[in-house]
Amino acid sequence: MYCPVLKKHLVRDMNFTPHSADDLVQDFIAQKILEKNALASADSTKGRFRVFLLKTFTNFVVSEIRKGRARKRSPHSGQALSLDEVPDLAVASAPLHQALDLEWARQIMAMAIEHMKNECAAKGRDDLWEIFSCRVLEPTLEQAPLPSYESLVRRFGFQSPTQASNLLITAKRMFRRALEDTVRATVADEAQVDEEIRDLKAILAT
Repeated sequence: MYCPVLKKHLVRDMNFTPHSADDLVQDFIAQKILEKNALASADSTKGRFRVFLLKTFTNFVVSEIRKGRARKRSPHSGQALSLDEVPDLAVASAPLHQALDLEWARQIMAMAIEHMKNECAAKGRDDLWEIFSCRVLEPTLEQAPLPSYESLVRRFGFQSPTQASNLLITAKRMFRRALEDTVRATVADEAQVDEEIRDLKAILAT
């Protein structure tokens, strides 16, 4: 789940090329997680997993950049990492933990939206997905005009604005459950779900 987050962070906030970012993330997984079992050091009592992951990942990236620069100074020692594609970490447009938090929040929201969309399709509740999309997603994500309930009645054939309003309430509850399920898959303790959702709201609010 965090792989796209780490890659987007490198590309969007640190100006890595997609190819270089993908290589670094894959090398990090292979060397630090699979070979050295770095995640065994994670301790939930000392903070968020993503904070631990970012620190571990950042240390790895710094080490790889230094190795690449050393190889560039000694070209016969092996193939150098292309420094034309790798900027200094100091040029990041935002503090690293804030950038990763934002990418994490975006990823969680995208997964929760997809979760709800699939659930609506599986249950034959296209009405819930359509009204949620029109009244919540499109105005929020695309700055689309907020449609009136009367217009939704005409568009989707609802019986009344009241029915449309009630369906939206049901859709919002479904999304809340989808969001909780998505977050639940990222934490080790059920008690952390609400806390993570509060963090998510705070991150997106800023």
